[in-house]
Amino acid sequence: MVLLGMVVVGRAFYIQQAEGKYWTNMGDSLHLKYLPIDADRGTIYSEDGNMLSTSVPVFDVFIDFGAEGLREKNGIRFKDNVDSLSICLANLFKDKAAAEYKKEMLFGYRNKDRYHGLKKRMSFSEYQGLQGFSPGKTWKK
Repeated sequence: MVLLGMVVVGRAFYIQQAEGKYWTNMGDSLHLKYLPIDADRGTIYSEDGNMLSTSVPVFDVFIDFGAEGLREKNGIRFKDNVDSLSICLANLFKDKAAAEYKKEMLFGYRNKDRYHGLKKRMSFSEYQGLQGFSPGKTWKK
């Protein structure tokens, strides 16, 4: 019994010391954040058919620069695609130049920001445009 107890404690110590960073990173990448979302009310019309109120969805988009997919193979996926992603973002939002987006993303990547704000209060049409950035068409895999 003592030997079995020592094996269990030894294994726990090994996992904590030798594999601790791996399991911590795995836990961080699988973490989900649950947020309450208000229900859409839709469009409200008056008795004579005039629109009184409508719901317009807005989105906040964030990037996890600590994600393993961006960091594996010495960050080759990020480094190969940051230029084209910057151009796509500049063309979609038309609020900053591609160079500014690239500088912002390189800064976030260098600092390993886990919750880097890309765009706040994005309209639904902009959100759809952002979803249209597909890896096969817009940037390299």
